[in-house]
Amino acid sequence: MTLWIEKTPEFVGARYDRLAPIYGLFEWLYALPLLGVRRKSVEALQLREGDVVLELGCGTGRNFALIEDRIGPAGSIFGVDMSRGMLARAAALARRRGWTNVQLTCGDAATFAPPGRVRAVLFSFSYSTMRDRLKVLELGWRLLEVGGRLVITDASLRPGWPRRLFSGLGVWVSNLTLLGKPDTDPPRDLAALAGTVEEQRISFGLGFDYLICAATKAMNRRR
Repeated sequence: MTLWIEKTPEFVGARYDRLAPIYGLFEWLYALPLLGVRRKSVEALQLREGDVVLELGCGTGRNFALIEDRIGPAGSIFGVDMSRGMLARAAALARRRGWTNVQLTCGDAATFAPPGRVRAVLFSFSYSTMRDRLKVLELGWRLLEVGGRLVITDASLRPGWPRRLFSGLGVWVSNLTLLGKPDTDPPRDLAALAGTVEEQRISFGLGFDYLICAATKAMNRRR
């Protein structure tokens, strides 16, 4: 297990405030549009028109257009992030696109409470940056209505030699930039709540993949 110094919410918020103006560069650096990672993540939510979606760690709103295409104006998006700089850009995007069904909250995702149950919960490259990630995951699962979907998308080092070779480098690079925790295990964490988890891996190369894990909340999983 890689040694990792957890960052405070204030530290993470301040770091992402500074990254907000150049955050779009990471999209292309990590080939997210080319590989369709965000599109496949939103597809895994299995959204319908009118659905209510909660994105925990929504950043600049880069998933919003994909979500809006599926839920339409009758649906709603709740976006939560601790970076005011990132949320300012998400709000500007919503204004430009005329989305009146987007509600943004700056604060700790672990304490967020929407007005009711939601149909879908998304963690998009945010789960590994959260200090209290298990608490946030449990909150998201609890807010999910029966039959709803929860999806976690993040980068994942491949087992074996890539993990041994790149884990130290990954820690160093992440500590200087996006603050993601390299040895986070979303499928394990989600399986503890959901039982059954679907996994999709998208190869990036250089020893890591993009991992999309999803679960549906069953009738007997109301917690």
